[in-house]
Order: sequence, then structure tokens, then C-alpha cells
Amino acid sequence: MPARRRDLHAPRAGRVVATGLATWGWAALALAAPAGNPVAPADTVLRNGTILTLDARDTKAYVIAIREGRIVYVGNDAGSKAYIGPATHVTDLHSHLVMPGLVEGGAVGAQDGQGKAAVQPGADQNPQPAEAAIKALRELGITTFPDAAARLESLPSRFNAQAGRPREAILRGITINAAHDLHQDADVGSLEPGKAANLIVLDRNVLTVPAEQIGQVKVLSTVLGGKEVFRARSF
Repeated sequence: MPARRRDLHAPRAGRVVATGLATWGWAALALAAPAGNPVAPADTVLRNGTILTLDARDTKAYVIAIREGRIVYVGNDAGSKAYIGPATHVTDLHSHLVMPGLVEGGAVGAQDGQGKAAVQPGADQNPQPAEAAIKALRELGITTFPDAAARLESLPSRFNAQAGRPREAILRGITINAAHDLHQDADVGSLEPGKAANLIVLDRNVLTVPAEQIGQVKVLSTVLGGKEVFRARSF
């Protein structure tokens, strides 16, 4: 009888040990991954827009969060809630398109467009003082440009100059690819967490608008390092 009793109890003891180990394992996991994983609130959240990230995965997003001049989140409304605090400025984009600020190509090693660089006008334009030229560049959505090499060329004119090419390829050519040529693609050229918050808001989607309306596309807002440096009266 004692031997039979030991046989009956042995599996039960094994189950108790296994259960204890499992319980300890879950407890260890709970300690290793604190619930909630709180994040610091963003300074600005832009929501309810079409975010054209132009990253390597062509990520689709509707919200972008910015803190201290850097992008901290790109995604959807649900994920952005953790970044909204009492002091966060939340802007409704009303479905407008957001894309990276335009990058003007030029010599390797060029400086970021925030500097007080002189700006080279187009062939049909008169030379302008640096401050006035930089203001004009911001109104055109150009946020990064090399010293003494930027041309005052609007987004529609860039599309017209490359008519026949896929629109997304044109956009990549004047954002992330141009940033790569300047060795600045780790910091600008696409909208990704960790990169500088250089972006523009357009009044219509350049990827879907009819070809005859490309020339009417306008920049509504230009954000440079998380700060709005241009805002159209209509926005």
C-alpha cells in the first residue's frame, strides 16, 4: 500500500513542481517587462493626416509625434495616445498630406538648410539676400540645401520637369535619395522615429491628384526641426 500511495502521489508532485516553475517563470517575465512602458509626452502631435513617410518599408501612417525637434512616433491614433500629455500641442491635419521636407541636391558634405547660407538663384531670377532667399525656400517646402547651391524651384515644377516618371520615384529623388547624396539620409529625407522633424504639409495628395492639377499643389506648412517656419494663410 505505501508503494502504491507513492506511485499515485508522484505525478501530482511533478505537477506541483512544474506549476511552481511556471509560476516563477511568469513572475520573472513580469519583472523583466514592466507594465505600461510609459513614454515621455511629445511636444507636438499631428493627427488625421496622410503621412507619406518615404522610408524603406513605405510605411503607411496617419499620425506623427515630435519631441525636441525629433520624430518620436509615426503610426496611428491608438499608438499616438501614449505621446499626448497636458502640454502636447495636437493639430488636426484634416486629411492633408504630410511628407518629408524637400532636399535640394548639391555638393557632398553640404550643410543643413537651417544655416545662414547664401542661395544661388535660378537663371531667370535676380540674386536675393540670404534671409529673403531662405524664407522663399521654406515657403516652397525646401528644408535642407547645400551652401550657395539651392534653386528656388517649386514642387509642381519638379514634377513637370520629370513628367513620365512614377510620382513616388520623383518624390524619393527630391527627399531621401537627395539626402543620401548629401550623406544626410540618417537624419533627414524620410519621416522615421529618431530623424529630424523636417516636413511639409500639402493642400492635396501629389500621388493621387489628377495630372492636370499637379501645377496647383501648394505647401500649407513647413516644419523645420519641429518648429513651424512657414504657414500659408489658408491653413
